[in-house]
Amino acid sequence: MSAVSLYYYLQVLKRAYVMPAVDESPIKAHPVTLIVLLAIAAAVVVLGCFPALLQNWIASFYPQM
Repeated sequence: MSAVSLYYYLQVLKRAYVMPAVDESPIKAHPVTLIVLLAIAAAVVVLGCFPALLQNWIASFYPQM
């Protein structure tokens, strides 16, 4: 099964990087979608660098622990 999955994922990479694109037009997204994606990315970076922020916030709900 590992060989089957390797074949499948190599096909995905081949289509992404080797084969020419079917449509060359740029991808357009709604501005609200871009803002949400930017906010999520910022949250991932901040909480990845400073996990104690989230840990302390969660711990404030359970002061006995």
